[in-house]
Amino acid sequence: MAAVRNVEIPSRVSNEKAGMIGKINKKELKDFDKAYIDMMVDDHKEDTKEFEEAADKVTDTELRQFINSTLPVLRKHLDSCTLIQQALKKQ
Repeated sequence: MAAVRNVEIPSRVSNEKAGMIGKINKKELKDFDKAYIDMMVDDHKEDTKEFEEAADKVTDTELRQFINSTLPVLRKHLDSCTLIQQALKKQ
C-alpha cells in the first residue's frame, strides 16, 4: 500500500525510539518488564489516537479499510498491554 502511494517506510526506528530501547535494555529483568510494558501502553495509545483521527479524515477507500480493520486490533493490544501493566504494578 505504501509503495503504490509513493510513501517511504523508514528502514530503522527513530532516534527517540532507539534511545528508549537502549535505556530499557540496560534494566534488570523486573524493571525491564515494567519499562517495556509502559512503552508499549504509550505507543499503543499514540497509535490508536492517530488511527482514530485518520479514520475521520481519510478519503482513500483502501486506506480507510486498512484503518478500520486495524483499529480494533490496536485497541485489543492496548487493552492487553494495560492489563499487564496493572498486574506488574501490583508486584
